Amino acid sequence: MKFRNPETGEVFVNELLMQADYCIGKECFCGCVLQKYVPNCSKFVKDNPHEAARLMGYEVVEDISIHAPLAESDGVRMMG
Repeated sequence: MKFRNPETGEVFVNELLMQADYCIGKECFCGCVLQKYVPNCSKFVKDNPHEAARLMGYEVVEDISIHAPLAESDGVRMMG
């Protein structure tokens, strides 16, 4: 699972890198959206990556396997 910062478009390959990006220049007790989880906010982010991303304003980018079959609704038909 990856996470995208919608303001910059930057993609982070895991939840801890997303959190590090979010925390740059912020103080834990000055309006941080994860404030109620301090001192275990990193554990909250690791255990609840979708919720943490939503709270911090990031988007979850699901990994898509190149081996997964595509549905016809995806606009691609499998030739056989």
